[in-house]
Amino acid sequence: MDESKHPYISTQWYLGRRHIFYSEGTRQSLETMRGERIRSAATTVQASWRGYRCRKSVRAMRTQARAAASHLTRHVTSQSRAQNKTRQPYNTSSLTPTTPRPQLPPKGEKIERVEPAVLAYVCNMWGLDPAKKPSDPPKRTYSVHGNVKISYPQSRCMKTDFPEASGGDCFKKGDIVTVLGPSGTRGHHIVQKGDIILHVPYTRMAIQRAKTEEMEMDWIRLKKIKQQLSKRSTKMELTGEMVNAT
Repeated sequence: MDESKHPYISTQWYLGRRHIFYSEGTRQSLETMRGERIRSAATTVQASWRGYRCRKSVRAMRTQARAAASHLTRHVTSQSRAQNKTRQPYNTSSLTPTTPRPQLPPKGEKIERVEPAVLAYVCNMWGLDPAKKPSDPPKRTYSVHGNVKISYPQSRCMKTDFPEASGGDCFKKGDIVTVLGPSGTRGHHIVQKGDIILHVPYTRMAIQRAKTEEMEMDWIRLKKIKQQLSKRSTKMELTGEMVNAT
């Protein structure tokens, strides 16, 4: 016998002629769903009504606050005007005299900020002449590239032609030149190639990277050696102290 043709039988509900009969568990779950649906609808209605009422009350409060502020401003203004009318002028004769303000010296007079004896003592101690301008400090005998000091003379490569428009002596782009030292012109170096010596801006030249990398490696090696020597010396000092203590 084919069981697929039998009517569907459920233990949760039963379909009668006029009514649907539910089990107790099914009825309770349906009641819970119905209550949640009613609660959400009531919350939506209450939120809309309360928002409308709050907005309406805020508008009224703003209107009242503006009216009160304008009334207070008018009251304060009228009081200040009345006080200004009835105010008595000050009696300047009863005021105590104040200390006089410091006056600047005349334009032709010079202010001595340092005593001559102190100035003479300092100049005598350092071998300076107060009547002459102090000499400029000596120029550096090296240039700094990265963390490395490169002493003169140096070997550099020209980035561009210098000078650009010149029919005489000039350096071409890519030429290897020798930098003899800093020039008297700011930002320039004294550069030589063969018999040609010119004052070239340092921005027109580039230090040869291979040599600078070698110098940087040498500097790093020296730094590591110094650190190792310092560690060894500290260890030797500690061991000596321990031996003396024993």
